[in-house]
Amino acid sequence: MSNAYTEARSSFNLSIPENPNFATHIFDKYASDPTLQAMLWVSADKPRPRIENLSYAYFAERSHRVACALYNLGLRKGDRVLLMLPRLPAWWEIALGMLRLGVVLVPSTMLLVAKDIEYRLEASGARGFIGSVDSASQFIRCRKFPKSLEFTILVEDYYNNQNLPDSKHKWTTYSDLLASVPENTKWKGTTFKHDDPSIIYFTSGTTGMPKMVQHTQISYPFGCVITGKYWLKLQPGKIYWNMSEQGWAKAAWSFFAAFVTSSPFEYD
Repeated sequence: MSNAYTEARSSFNLSIPENPNFATHIFDKYASDPTLQAMLWVSADKPRPRIENLSYAYFAERSHRVACALYNLGLRKGDRVLLMLPRLPAWWEIALGMLRLGVVLVPSTMLLVAKDIEYRLEASGARGFIGSVDSASQFIRCRKFPKSLEFTILVEDYYNNQNLPDSKHKWTTYSDLLASVPENTKWKGTTFKHDDPSIIYFTSGTTGMPKMVQHTQISYPFGCVITGKYWLKLQPGKIYWNMSEQGWAKAAWSFFAAFVTSSPFEYD
């Protein structure tokens, strides 16, 4: 066992904040510096992809509005919502808004087809589904929907502006959802306990039906500082290149580890 490992293990201390919430403790605090970059996003457009530099202030502002808008729709702390989007900035905006409100995020890979979505909706007791044109096109092919499902939100296709095929569901577009809340509106806040749920991943289902794995406000959101600091070895100002689709649990390394580790502020 190396001296460096022994020293790191003996000196490590994970600070656990009171009323823990990733969006509040990380993004709101980092947003105090409007120049602090959170993401360098590159689109899939060919031959010339779009490049956007997105700040912590940007994600903080958008996620506050998302939290308020979802609350106005009727979603509450502890409700579960499936989020099935490609790697668009809207994924992070919505996910942070859900975490901020206390809605339990259920990330879903874009590889899912109708029967997979149907299974996850039923197993999770989801109250809402948020998807792109592609994922919503699979969603509407589900044979049945759980009684718990009330809300369907469509994040418009950023690339070809396709229209969603006819559906019996009433879709709210993401642009309308954001427009329903004035810019710079602040979510008043939710009180959290350490063991409150924050996110549910489904296993891959290679040896049986996929199983739900629930994480608390601490386990992944703050626990991933270990991944970022000691495995990915992230530092302020470094760029972490993520190619993992956000529906997989491994994507938590980019969602949580990069943001909680690579910024110059303390999070406690």
